[in-house]
Amino acid sequence: MVSSFVSATATVRHTAVNACLMPLCSVDQCAVVTVEGVGSTKRGLHPVQQRMTSMHGSQCGFCTPGIVMAMYTLFRNNADTTVAELEEHMDGNLCRCTGYRPILDAGRSLCIDVERCEQACGLKDGCASGADGGCGGCVSGGKRKSTALTKGEVATDSADKAAHAEASTPYSKTGAAIDELPFPDELSRPLEPVVVRHGGKAWWRPDSLAELLALKAVYPAARLVVGNTEVGIESRFKGVCTEVLLCPAAIPELLSCEATAEEYIFGACAPLSEVSAFCEAAGGAEAEGGASTIAVAIRDMLRWFASTQIRNVACLGGNLATASPISDMNPLLMAAGASLCICSAAHGERRASVKDFFKGYRRVDLADDEIIVRIHVPITRPHEFVMPLKQARRREDDISIVTAGLRVRLQLVDEGWVVEEASFAYGGMAPTTVLAKKTARALAGHAWGDAAFKVACAALEDELRVPAGAPGGQSEYRTALSVSFLFKLYVSVSLKLGLSLSPRESSAARSFVHEHKPSARGMQRYPLVHNAVGLEDKPISKASQITPSVPQPEQAEAEAAALRLKAYTESFKAKGVIDAAELVMGAALPHASGALHTTGEATYVDDIKLPAGTRHGCLVRARRAPARLIAIDAERARAAEGVIAVLFAADLPGENDIGPIVHDEECFAAEAVYHIGQVIGIAVAETAEQARVAAEMVAIEYEALSPAVVSIEQAIAAGSFFAMTEHSIESGPDVNAALTQDGVVCVEGEFRMGGQEHFYLECGTTLALPSEGALELISSTQAVTKVQAMVAHVCGIPANKVVSKVKRMGGGFGGKETRTVFASCACAVAAHVLGVPVRLSLTRDVDMSSTGGRHAFVVKYRAAAWPSTAGPSALKLAALDAKLYSNGGACLDLSGPVLDRALMHIDNCYSWPALRVWGVVCKTAQPPHTAFRGFGGPQGMLATEAILDHLASALGVPVTTLRDRNFYTEHAKTHFGQALDGGDWRGARG
Repeated sequence: MVSSFVSATATVRHTAVNACLMPLCSVDQCAVVTVEGVGSTKRGLHPVQQRMTSMHGSQCGFCTPGIVMAMYTLFRNNADTTVAELEEHMDGNLCRCTGYRPILDAGRSLCIDVERCEQACGLKDGCASGADGGCGGCVSGGKRKSTALTKGEVATDSADKAAHAEASTPYSKTGAAIDELPFPDELSRPLEPVVVRHGGKAWWRPDSLAELLALKAVYPAARLVVGNTEVGIESRFKGVCTEVLLCPAAIPELLSCEATAEEYIFGACAPLSEVSAFCEAAGGAEAEGGASTIAVAIRDMLRWFASTQIRNVACLGGNLATASPISDMNPLLMAAGASLCICSAAHGERRASVKDFFKGYRRVDLADDEIIVRIHVPITRPHEFVMPLKQARRREDDISIVTAGLRVRLQLVDEGWVVEEASFAYGGMAPTTVLAKKTARALAGHAWGDAAFKVACAALEDELRVPAGAPGGQSEYRTALSVSFLFKLYVSVSLKLGLSLSPRESSAARSFVHEHKPSARGMQRYPLVHNAVGLEDKPISKASQITPSVPQPEQAEAEAAALRLKAYTESFKAKGVIDAAELVMGAALPHASGALHTTGEATYVDDIKLPAGTRHGCLVRARRAPARLIAIDAERARAAEGVIAVLFAADLPGENDIGPIVHDEECFAAEAVYHIGQVIGIAVAETAEQARVAAEMVAIEYEALSPAVVSIEQAIAAGSFFAMTEHSIESGPDVNAALTQDGVVCVEGEFRMGGQEHFYLECGTTLALPSEGALELISSTQAVTKVQAMVAHVCGIPANKVVSKVKRMGGGFGGKETRTVFASCACAVAAHVLGVPVRLSLTRDVDMSSTGGRHAFVVKYRAAAWPSTAGPSALKLAALDAKLYSNGGACLDLSGPVLDRALMHIDNCYSWPALRVWGVVCKTAQPPHTAFRGFGGPQGMLATEAILDHLASALGVPVTTLRDRNFYTEHAKTHFGQALDGGDWRGARG
């Protein structure tokens, strides 16, 4: 949380920010609070930390400090926060393993308007935590309805009974609201001018517009930094180096928001969150004449613009100057008829219309010495309607596929509505934001109705048609979206005018951009152990008191289970972990490290205090593939500042071949590379940045090998397979005969399932510590044994001289089962050869482009089923013949076992009398793909569901009916020979 003094209002502004994008210089004269300052296990947890801990808000814990700080900032600004405000505020925080329900539940329990005990606990007489039927802190004070649960299930409410009354106390009544860290008195003054120089670069923070313009005149190549979303990304990922950065945070003219009778005026650098709050207050619900105000439109679009942490720092001026063709705000400003006040020291002020501002792809009407000072947005007139629209792959925090700002002004003529003026601006349709002028002219002057809009839609489709092969792809879809947006405007305005439309047409007026988003709600249900049904509410210490409701013969099983659980409880009690009476069957205990997660005290590899003399590594990776390595020149890299060494294959003390099963990879590529990002060497330097620069300096000459085979289709055409993985399973009678027998309905097709990135939040990290010819490896890995074995192999030392450790890791999901080993090997070689500790932390882009993910699959199939007229065999599956192709990448890794599991899961849960499945792993120029939750099972099972969908369509029956008719039954046998009987069998329930 960054807190700053706002001199214009003499108040303190608390903001949640993205620390990865926040320049250090920008927090000068600000108070910065991190999760460690909020609370700790020694001095006590803050209410936000306590709720996150007791209500199961963490799993791996790597995202938890960020989530805690986002919540903390929200409640720090407003102790009486509502549930809706909480959900809006958390849109920029990602969690990959816990799931958002318990996180939101933790936050909701602190909100002022949450219904206490809002979810049923399943008990007949309501909540049992309090004598009055309430939960101890229930604001309603009364009993609530119970929702009957399936026998053997337990539900948890938002307080989850782990937090008891504490989880029912809103934040404003916890006492924390009056006992927060105070804002330092010495910072309660206007921002002062600052200049920071280092390494030939300079950061300026002037305190007047005149000084800023003077600096821009002296340094025309200087960049203004407000949100750092553009400059930061360019410098980190595109290698753009800007020598002079100008920070306008101390210039009031650039930060204000105000309104006149004719227009809204926004300072070009005003944070988007403040622009949104201003529009919320200024817009109201409806303008005169029932028209939508531009203020409401801006507020609605900003709701879906990036995330709270970005909106807290980003600005409209940056959006305009960046000129992204998929900007959400630029089309809306263009359609609204906005204009810009542009200023320079040499020529003073000038005005420019937004519609004429964009000159080409990321080129604008702005001289090098000019800056945008203000944005002027005309206030909407009576009978004027403005509608913002966007379509993205997901609603929150995502760039648009197509975005639009649509405006139309109507005039009442002879009791009918006529279009007086129209303006339709689109993003995502061309290299710049475009104004559909022809379409607007086609609509102007016409009566408002179906006929006019059919003409307008046809004109728009012709005017903004995206050509095939255009950057961004999806040309037909984008064209269709632009027309659908126009139709949404027509339906929405017609409804506001009171015109009659059918319910089917009326539904088109809805859009997530301006629709109210209901609060998320959830109920957690989970089955108890089968043997313990009926003991849901019994303390384990009394589990031997079997309830009469448990039927025979389960009584004996339950008694045996009680004895086992009693022994389990006693072991806990003996260790002093928990009192036996507190351990209730079905209760979810808080994470053992939950408090450490929420306070930032949990130690990950990057948190380990580095020994003196530790060096940092950065991988030298292939930029082209497949290619032969002709020459490697590392002289400039070795001579760079702070560089200790740059190591390649020739420097390896041991063997160069690695791999989890088959050793078909190299620690350092020696002669050729087969995928982008393949490791060629490692640069070691005094700092991580010096190592990164050195790795970039290595000059490599490549010679292209055969054309890259990237997709499964290309691999099939080229016959590029891992031959050892090819095999098949066949069961039942002859499959070809079963597919062609008289009376069956047969279908043939292909199913495709794409890959998936693991996206664990902690990237691969290794700390290698050499000592007396031995190595200690501390890494973020799911496979400590593989790390030990491969490190010993490449370093040429016995495995008993390699100690491999992992304390905790920030997510894995299979992605760290094998694909961190190559990085650990590189780090270990550097430490072993140089005799110094070395840490290697992969950045997000390196991790994602080097490690591989879930295997993409193509399934080619023929399947048959009996029609509904086939008597006893009606709607029964007859046969399946499937060929599975997986994309294994450049090396085998675990692709063989993944394919095996897909072959064995192709039946899903359905009985196929005749089944033949064949599979092979395709060899492509992608990074080796690897384990991922499900390990091939989801690919095989999802293919079967698609096949059943296809069959159901051909049979003319609901797919649920087809499923129900073909579930496995007890004593059936799978296609790989497993008999489905015994105590673990669970029959399908009707």
